[in-house]
Amino acid sequence: MNTSLAGISAETLKAFMKIALGMVVIFGAYVGYGMYREPIAEADAKRFCASIKVGDPSEGLPEKALAAGAETAFAKWADSLDKRVTSKERHLSAIFTGAPPFSRHICEIPIIIRTYEILRQRSDAPASRLVL
Repeated sequence: MNTSLAGISAETLKAFMKIALGMVVIFGAYVGYGMYREPIAEADAKRFCASIKVGDPSEGLPEKALAAGAETAFAKWADSLDKRVTSKERHLSAIFTGAPPFSRHICEIPIIIRTYEILRQRSDAPASRLVL
């Protein structure tokens, strides 16, 4: 039996070195992928945000986000109610992943649906309007 380094066998040392080398290769591949994916995700998020203008219709935005490469789990409308005024706020978070699991590039699109009760009673104004 061949021993080295304070009684550790050469076979054990070789196995340890192979494991350590494998971990370095995996970490290097992760860093390389992150360096490749980061600018792509950032550009996708910026491009998607730039494609939406104030006053554009909100219909079809989740589908447009998915087509641009956003994550499926978050490309949907989320509702929240503002208790101070009679308005309903919704937002769409289009999230583009850079180096997983921590890097996220987000394009958040808020819209407000306001109800004008008094105007609707006095005129033929629409009951609600989408505002981006």
